[in-house]
Amino acid sequence: MTCGFAPSGNLVACGGWDNMCTIYSLKTKEGNVKVVRELNGHNGYLSCCRFLSDQQILTSSGDASCLLWDIETGQLVTALLGHDGDVNCFALTKDANTFISGSCDTSSKLWDIRE
Repeated sequence: MTCGFAPSGNLVACGGWDNMCTIYSLKTKEGNVKVVRELNGHNGYLSCCRFLSDQQILTSSGDASCLLWDIETGQLVTALLGHDGDVNCFALTKDANTFISGSCDTSSKLWDIRE
């Protein structure tokens, strides 16, 4: 349902009905694509994923949440909650400090990741 490239082009992320975001390395010593992290924290389908950097990724889900992750550790950094329905999409600002999310609850929300 969603996919995205890291700014360096060395990582790609994807996810969907499995409720998780899988991150792959495109640059391995063996030359093969390799799973480097599976981020499992949503209770609904993954609707969107975007890298903030090669170290952080933001995901949204049918569970009405947006989650910010540390890619290296696989740990959840922060949960951004406030929608009453599926979060269908989001768009990051160029500096990746804020984003706007859109939900099937007919609302959009502006978030500041620094808070």
